[in-house]
Amino acid sequence: MRTRVLACLAVLAVAACKENVNVIVGPQPDTPTHPQMPLAPVGVSSVQVNVLSVTLKVSDTLKVIGVAVPTRQDANFNPAVTWMSSDPSRVAVSSVGVIKGIFQGTAQVRARSVADTLKYATIGVTVVAK
Repeated sequence: MRTRVLACLAVLAVAACKENVNVIVGPQPDTPTHPQMPLAPVGVSSVQVNVLSVTLKVSDTLKVIGVAVPTRQDANFNPAVTWMSSDPSRVAVSSVGVIKGIFQGTAQVRARSVADTLKYATIGVTVVAK
């Protein structure tokens, strides 16, 4: 079998020389052998926060961290989250994740993915007297 393939290639090479025809054997430089399939957009696997619950005194603050985790690595993925409090009269939270105890009681602070607003993580916050 190998001998036949080599014989066919030799015949093609000779024919190419006589008729001034180019014979291409194998892939050409800078020509992909397999076309690139476009990748699906990166999804959000989950949102992670560095604490799940915290107790603060009135007027105390705590900086928390939250990030969206991608379903796969991608340099263009946006891991940012937005912050909100379930009860701003008891617990305030800034746009950068600084939680502040306002009034005694409990509330939830949520870190929501900017890339997929259906994905979020929740921190339980209890505020006690000073």
